[in-house]
Amino acid sequence: MGINQYNKMQNQVRKVSGFGYLFELDHIIEQRLIRRLREWTEAVPESLAFQAFLVPKNAAVAAEMIRVDPSSHVIRYVHQAKTDLMRTLIPHGSEGLFTVQQVADATLFTLKSLDAHTYVKTIDVLEEDFRFLAEALGQKMPRLRPWDELTEDLFTAANGWPQAK
Repeated sequence: MGINQYNKMQNQVRKVSGFGYLFELDHIIEQRLIRRLREWTEAVPESLAFQAFLVPKNAAVAAEMIRVDPSSHVIRYVHQAKTDLMRTLIPHGSEGLFTVQQVADATLFTLKSLDAHTYVKTIDVLEEDFRFLAEALGQKMPRLRPWDELTEDLFTAANGWPQAK
């Protein structure tokens, strides 16, 4: 299904019995980074404003997909893996220390690290979500870096990355 608005995907998957046992919808921009903007998210429902992925519920489901259909493409992007990687880049409770540019860099780096860049060819679909986040925080629109610029070098103190422990 690729990346699409959460509400559109939710309406489609509601029709599938047992969907939640194997798959889930994962917001691309972590909800904890959006929820701190309560006055904005209350004005625009999260389900309408943000993009999501349909992902295997966990690594076991992703592996089972390959077992059932060996021609399937390996999926490393599962919700828990994304959340864990984002937590190392932006620890829980320190969200306020990070700019929208840093949130964008961390989000896109995480997608790339989990090989999502192999099936999400363009990141333009996320522009509106990051524009919304920037406007809500009174910051400028972040530069959505191309995949090849998203390296671990971005996340160092020398590059201004907050060192939250």
